[in-house]
Amino acid sequence: MHKQRKKPLAINEFNLLVGRIIARKYEIVSKLGSGWEGEVYKIREVNTGIERAAKLFYPHRNLHNKALKFYARKLHKLHHCDIIIQYHTQEELIYKKQKVAVLISEYVEGELLSAFLNDQPRKRLEPFQAIHLLNTLAKGMEEIHNLGEYHGDLHTDNIIVRRYGLGFDLKIIDVFHWSTPKRQNIQDDICDL
Repeated sequence: MHKQRKKPLAINEFNLLVGRIIARKYEIVSKLGSGWEGEVYKIREVNTGIERAAKLFYPHRNLHNKALKFYARKLHKLHHCDIIIQYHTQEELIYKKQKVAVLISEYVEGELLSAFLNDQPRKRLEPFQAIHLLNTLAKGMEEIHNLGEYHGDLHTDNIIVRRYGLGFDLKIIDVFHWSTPKRQNIQDDICDL
């Protein structure tokens, strides 16, 4: 008789406590956010003190590790693009008797563009700054598009402002992943800009 594989139970939140050790080598520093696929935490390597980001995938949203593999491969493919966070490795932990896939990446200091804009007078940038921000974002997206890839979900909560002045230093996060890149995806990115 063929043994059926059990479908993972739906986990809709982890809410890991600050100080918890995961994968026997990372300490939870803070929760950065959550979404449909999982939660993202700021972590610290126990042995080195280096801060990283950890995306924990809800098991029912990451069947056969498809979502994690996609993210890892896409981030690796785009690792020369300055606007993309850098992938480091993958880990696994057990949460409520289920295996949970964890993607470890670069931790980026900064603030979300949405919060940055809310702090501006009248919640908008002066034209000079706005043009420089748009130029930086467009150049970063051009690097991604030239590699035949796309972001797919570009908005102010997926852009981190690291530094600004005469120019901007930006990082984009949370790349969309459920379709093969098509011309329409790239055009949608341009419209979202």
